Amino acid sequence: LLVGVLATTEKLVDPAVPPGIYSVQYRREGMPRELTDALKAGHKELQDLKKRKPKPSDKAEGEEAPKKGPWLEVITRYGITEKDLDEAKHATDIKFVRVGATQVSTESDMFLLSGLEGAVVGVIPGTNKKPALGNPFQPEAVVAADSKGRLQMTVRFGTLLKVQDPKKFADMQMVLTLDLPAPAADKPWRVHSAK
Repeated sequence: LLVGVLATTEKLVDPAVPPGIYSVQYRREGMPRELTDALKAGHKELQDLKKRKPKPSDKAEGEEAPKKGPWLEVITRYGITEKDLDEAKHATDIKFVRVGATQVSTESDMFLLSGLEGAVVGVIPGTNKKPALGNPFQPEAVVAADSKGRLQMTVRFGTLLKVQDPKKFADMQMVLTLDLPAPAADKPWRVHSAK
């Protein structure tokens, strides 16, 4: 779900992305049922193939490898490779999807940042506060220091869910960590030293 646009004049830390303009998409935790079913079917098929793998001398010349089931098309759509599945001890060990070249955890809500060319360049974990339906409100930002003294900003914003219903907003929070020292009494955030 596209939830907004982020413009930053400072480098973000996690994900490490340069200043720029990014579209922000929201992905809720979890996997769709079709993907979990495909992972189970694919893992079982790959394990069965390993158990009955023929010896090289048993294979007839020109014989093709056995065709994979419909699960392969499904996992490929979510950026999971046959190798990922083959290397997993259990199908449930795979707890991610890929969007382009970016791996996205399915264990928590995530915000995906896309650059101007459209490719996902990084992900920001969602907060423990889940999006809730609410009325429109002014965006808010709370500035603090993270554990390393960097500027951390918690942004609360609302995003329209349906164009037809301009009164229904999702109330969301996103935490941004910038590669910048947090403000202090002797060094306020907006005061920059001359170089």
